[in-house]
Amino acid sequence: MDNLGLYGLSPNGAAVYKWSGSGSTWTPWGGPAGWLYAGGTGLLATNPANGDVYLNNDFANQWHRIGGPGANFVISSASQIFGLTPSRNAINIWQGDSWVTVGGPASVVVAE
Repeated sequence: MDNLGLYGLSPNGAAVYKWSGSGSTWTPWGGPAGWLYAGGTGLLATNPANGDVYLNNDFANQWHRIGGPGANFVISSASQIFGLTPSRNAINIWQGDSWVTVGGPASVVVAE
């Protein structure tokens, strides 16, 4: 996935789209989502039914479930993924195969 992409969620949440880079052409890039988070070289989408979070970080438009629901997620410029637990009592970092607590509680997390 290039880090210059622009992604959008349809108004009814039924699909994720990627802008072509010119004009008003958008390409389908995923199914239903509750919310999108982008940064670094990744794109996250939450499942609208259960809140699980999915990562798309490749050019093949393939989504991978990386965890359960969270209050919010962020991807840093260094492509580190952070998530705030639903209860907001812990901040976790994605280690590629598991989440590790790095702090908390917090109201929201942001990254640069």
